[in-house]
Amino acid sequence: MILKHCMPVYIKKTLALFETHSQAGDYYFFLGVCELIYKENSKNAISCLEKAITLNERRFSTITSHEALISSYLTLAYVDDNHEIHALKHLNKCLHFLHKQTEPSPFMPTIYLNVARTYAKQNENLTAIEYIHLGIACCKKQNSTFQLSYLFFELGVLFIQTSRKQLGIRKIKFSLELSSYVDEHFVTAQLTQRKKGLH
Repeated sequence: MILKHCMPVYIKKTLALFETHSQAGDYYFFLGVCELIYKENSKNAISCLEKAITLNERRFSTITSHEALISSYLTLAYVDDNHEIHALKHLNKCLHFLHKQTEPSPFMPTIYLNVARTYAKQNENLTAIEYIHLGIACCKKQNSTFQLSYLFFELGVLFIQTSRKQLGIRKIKFSLELSSYVDEHFVTAQLTQRKKGLH
């Protein structure tokens, strides 16, 4: 009888603990992304993203979409910090997730984008272009514009880097036009600033 009365308290504590860990994982994830993208501090990004992945790891044999997303940012951070072995470990997690994924996930365009950026940073531009195309196809399949502007912008940059300048300029122009319709203003401003840095 005592056990029956204790169960609701135990369940509430367990749920509160789960919620706290879930929020902490999200906190470290967003903090890590900000450190990587906006502050360009890969060491701090790695520290935060590793905490996020530890808090979000599951005890299943397959990787979740959220873990793959965190790994995609960790891959970029480790490449920036010249830790190739760690970068490859997380890149392999992402690739495994993308190739085994049967259910659509809203995180997939971002994972494709980050995988492409990783290959681009290693001067594997043709492989990067393939992953950009897969990300664009994913957006079409999901009927989503999430990350689509970034995907087209990166495609344009990669075309310029692979001696297809006119096609690259058209993709970047399309990206900015698309962004002005589907993204928040700061995204369009960010892409416009990056375009200025290309000249």
